[in-house]
Amino acid sequence: MSKEIYFFSSNQDLYSIIKSVEQTIKLKYVMNGAYDSPDIRVYNSLEEYSDLGIKKSSEHQSESFLVLEENCNLNVREVKQFDGSIKYFVDQLQNEDSIVLWPGGVYENQYLICGHVGTVKMSDTSKKVFGIFQKSIKRQCPNRIGRFWYSSEVRNMNNQFRLITINANQPKEYDLKI
Repeated sequence: MSKEIYFFSSNQDLYSIIKSVEQTIKLKYVMNGAYDSPDIRVYNSLEEYSDLGIKKSSEHQSESFLVLEENCNLNVREVKQFDGSIKYFVDQLQNEDSIVLWPGGVYENQYLICGHVGTVKMSDTSKKVFGIFQKSIKRQCPNRIGRFWYSSEVRNMNNQFRLITINANQPKEYDLKI
């Protein structure tokens, strides 16, 4: 059984969420994906990630981070490719104590893409980290429509951006309407 929470936040809201979480628990973050080298950047704070709150893709489920407590080991999967090379994968598959964060953000100055925190792992540690994020998100984004939480600042930005729940190419009827 998975746990997840979806949210819309301004850049300022997102920084407040991250700051609140990081004051509660020491974490590390690694961009999910496949790498050509085992030398993978680990962030001790998401404030170190220069593109926080900026989406490079129109897809809601792009640009995600594996989130672990600071003292948890990061397990990277080595997968041999058809051409004989090796790719190094960062994901939840071998990281039982992790959650995943899709921070969301602004895409092309006209779309605000939702953020999302979730986990398919049910270890005590992953549930604890998820709970801390969930509490911080609900505190910063106390308004709710369906499964989407949003802040007062997002309500004020509603006429400036389309609020994207899936991807920027979605029909407007799938946008969050406040």
